[in-house]
Amino acid sequence: MEATINNSLMVDKDMAERFRAIQKQLEVNTRVMALKSGVSDDKLYQFLAGRQNLTLESLRLLKKAYPDISTEFLIGGQGKPLVSMNTVLTDEVPTVYIIKPDNVEVKIRTDADLLY
Repeated sequence: MEATINNSLMVDKDMAERFRAIQKQLEVNTRVMALKSGVSDDKLYQFLAGRQNLTLESLRLLKKAYPDISTEFLIGGQGKPLVSMNTVLTDEVPTVYIIKPDNVEVKIRTDADLLY
C-alpha cells in the first residue's frame, strides 16, 4: 500500500514492478529514462531496488518526458502501463462532411492514389 509522506510516495515492490512494466512497454532502460526526464539515474535505480522513495517531483518529470506513462497504473495498479493502451480502438472509420461551394471543383483522392 502506498502512502503520501512529505511529498513522496512510499516504495513498495509492486510499484517498482509496475515501473519495470512501463519501461518494458516503452522499450527504454533506466539510464535513458533518467537522461530524458532529468531524474537522476541513481534515484531511479534506488527506487527500483526499494531503497529510496520516488518523489512526486520525480514522477512529474517522468510524466513530462513520457506523457504516455499511466500514473494511475504506476501508483495504484489501475489500468494498463501506458495511457494509449487504455484507449479502446474500433474499426469505425470517421465520416467527414464537406460542403462544397458551387464555384469550387472537388477531386477526391484515396490512399491508393498516393502510392507510387
